[in-house]
Amino acid sequence: MDEWIVLAVLLVIGVPIAAIVALVMVLGARGRIARLEADVAMLKHFLAKVPIEALAEARPETAGAAVDAAATAPGKIPETPPIPDPAAIAAREAATDDIATPTPEAIAARAGEHDAAPEFADAPIAAPSPIAAKSLEERIGTRWAVWVGGLALALGLVFLVQYSIEEGYFGPAARVVFGALFSAAAIAAGEWMRRGERAAGFLARVPAAPIPAILTAAGAAGLFATVWASHAVYGFLGSGTGFVMLGLVAVATIVAALLHGPWFGVLGILAGYVTPMLVESTTPNPDALAGFLLVVTVAAFAVARVRRWRGVATAALVPALGWGAGFVDLFPPATLPEIDLAIYALGVFAATAGLLVWSDGRLAAPEGDRRLDRFGLAALAATSLLVLVAYDGDVGTLGSVVLIATLGGLVGLAWTMPAVAPAVVIAGSVAVIAVVIQDLDVFRSLVDDTLAIGTDGLVALRPKVVASFLGFHGAIAAALTAIGLLGALRATPQADRTAGWFALSAWSAPLMAVVVAWGRVSGFEGNLGFAAAAIGVAFVQVAATVRLVAKESAEAPSRAVAAAAVGAIAGLGTAAAIALDHAALTVALALMIPAIAWVHGLRPVPALKAATAIVGLVVLGRLAWDPAITADLGTTPIFNALLLGYGVPALGMGFAAWRFRSEPSDVWRAVIEGLAVIFAGLFVLAEIRHVAHGGRVLAPDVTLVETGLDVATALVLSAGVRRAAAVIGGRVLAPAAAVLGWLAAIGAVLGLGIATNPIVTGRPVGATLFGSLFFGYGVPALVAAATARGARRAGRAPAIVAATAALAYGLGFAWATLVVRRIFQGEILTHGASDAEMWAYSATWLAFGVATLAVGIKVGSKPVRLLSGVVVTATACKVFLLDLADVGGIWRAGSFLGLGLVLIGIALVYQRILFPTEPPPDGA
Repeated sequence: MDEWIVLAVLLVIGVPIAAIVALVMVLGARGRIARLEADVAMLKHFLAKVPIEALAEARPETAGAAVDAAATAPGKIPETPPIPDPAAIAAREAATDDIATPTPEAIAARAGEHDAAPEFADAPIAAPSPIAAKSLEERIGTRWAVWVGGLALALGLVFLVQYSIEEGYFGPAARVVFGALFSAAAIAAGEWMRRGERAAGFLARVPAAPIPAILTAAGAAGLFATVWASHAVYGFLGSGTGFVMLGLVAVATIVAALLHGPWFGVLGILAGYVTPMLVESTTPNPDALAGFLLVVTVAAFAVARVRRWRGVATAALVPALGWGAGFVDLFPPATLPEIDLAIYALGVFAATAGLLVWSDGRLAAPEGDRRLDRFGLAALAATSLLVLVAYDGDVGTLGSVVLIATLGGLVGLAWTMPAVAPAVVIAGSVAVIAVVIQDLDVFRSLVDDTLAIGTDGLVALRPKVVASFLGFHGAIAAALTAIGLLGALRATPQADRTAGWFALSAWSAPLMAVVVAWGRVSGFEGNLGFAAAAIGVAFVQVAATVRLVAKESAEAPSRAVAAAAVGAIAGLGTAAAIALDHAALTVALALMIPAIAWVHGLRPVPALKAATAIVGLVVLGRLAWDPAITADLGTTPIFNALLLGYGVPALGMGFAAWRFRSEPSDVWRAVIEGLAVIFAGLFVLAEIRHVAHGGRVLAPDVTLVETGLDVATALVLSAGVRRAAAVIGGRVLAPAAAVLGWLAAIGAVLGLGIATNPIVTGRPVGATLFGSLFFGYGVPALVAAATARGARRAGRAPAIVAATAALAYGLGFAWATLVVRRIFQGEILTHGASDAEMWAYSATWLAFGVATLAVGIKVGSKPVRLLSGVVVTATACKVFLLDLADVGGIWRAGSFLGLGLVLIGIALVYQRILFPTEPPPDGA
């Protein structure tokens, strides 16, 4: 009984207040309309009777002075002129009847006079006075005081209710009534100040202080809290009644944003979407929740559409999607929430399309492209994902209906509004994701014992299920293909960008649907049926290319032609990938790269650069997924499956980089050039690993030979890429060459010096001259020396030449040292050194130093001569520190004798050749 009493009290209070507010609004609007109508009527009658001569003789400066005086009068706002008396208007008309109507000749003469160029006074125009900055006092008094005051008012109402509860002054019903009264009073005061003379006289001068909105917001918050307390605290209102009343308050607050601004709408949106969390019910009803959320969403979208507030639309869209994502988990399965979710998702999509996106759509062919509505496209994509969540709920025919309706809405918007033409691509993406997430009813097929087990042992499908699955999604793919082609043809050539989006959707969605269906039905094993479907897509795109070329404009290349041509290439590549296996799949994908680059040469559409780069990334992902290409590579060097799996992508991407060399340097060209370097490096590295491990490219260890050849490869690639950078240009190749050089240096120091050093690992090194030591240290040294020489001849930076030469020298020095160790210790180099071996080290190092000095003298290079000095000095330190302590007998004597002879010889060379002294004069 108390519930109905409280409800009656709230209705008794709310209905009169709403009526009074509505009456005030209507009366005020009527008064303003009447005054405007009278003013317009008076001006019409006056202008109809006044001749041109009278207008020319008017004194505008008098009127202007009067306006200026009125405008500058402090605290004075011009009053609305009174409604004229009909009798006065009739008298004016009678008085003006005697004025002669000017003849056409007089009007023409007067017009000729006014056609002459006006003469302007030479007086300078006064500069506008600067706007004074607002002081801290003004900000505090006009802005902060209002916002803080509104917050204080709302908190005051809360604290007042708390105090009354603590002191026990009023019973629960009285508290609810007083809360409603205070809230209604705040709302009425805000409306009165917004519409009354005080708002016109005071608030018009303080636009930064929304006092009426603050009062109304405080009242709305208080009313919301009052209704919630009536339900949750005191139990006066049941779940259904409280739910409805909270929703009404929230929706009313959203609508009030039309008068008070966007932040007011956000307040109502928060209240609306929080309401279901505040109401607890023992019998949850998904129908009621879905309907309530749709009402709140539609109201918010409608307000956002009227005022063009995208912030309000976003504030409503995000929680609407959030409620949809967790909708099913809020209810027990017996209530079938999946059905309500499907209806709710379709409703949110329809509201988004109709209220946030739709604007002046036309069925006729577009006359030109429009600026893309990025917000609308993002909103459509987000709501489409919600539809897919509902479709994944397995609601049978209803899910299919919702999916088709969503696809139809997306296609319809793209067809009628060029600003959202990419919506047709969104439709294709939604269709492909639907193929991915649809349940194929595997377990029922197992029970029926009509098995067609795939290669993974898990996919067991009845033929009827497969036919239904392929038929439904095949029909959608065919429809999207037809719509895409028709849309491209109708938009070419006048709306080239729009035509490009439709042409892209005509093959991307069907082809991806074929690939996904192939994986789900055949487990990505070779299947001629799906390959035939991909070939069908390719043939359709070939025919579309021919038709679009006929409609193409001669002034600019058509995006639609380029998209259709790429679609034909993609269809053939996909067919080959489905029909073939292992290395053939990679080759089929890689051949698309030069084909797209070739199409770009015929139709230089910028989007083809992005398509080339994306296909290259797909090929790179394919290689990362299966680096071995095939299970059995064999042991034949070079001529194996790696040559196709890695060599074709390297050649294709290299051709694409060369083809795009004249294009502006952007991120897609940078990706193409980077992929060309990566594929070339991967090809060589894969072949090296194949040779080093006897065909096992996935072997877990790294050998000395492999590391040395990798270092040599990095040096060669660095030199080649640097040369390509000089020819092609771009912003990637030169940095890539530097990176490859650093990788070679790091590999030499860490790899050859530590990780695979035979003294550290203890692995056998094979033959003395042409074993692992030669390929691990000798080959990289020779390559580094050749690279340094080439860099010096090409005029590279001296630092690059010196660094490469130092790397060559260090690797050669290590090779010679390790060869000496191999001679004395055999294939295992981890034993201790004998006296003879220590002497051999000294002799070898001194020979290296002398040879280095000879080269430095021949080329006239001081750095090379200094390097020889470093080697000889290091050898001298070794002789005096190590040989003197550890070596004995003839070998110690030999070390010192050899060192002495070499040092004396070097001194003679310096004295006689490098720095000769002048002979003393005769008789000195």
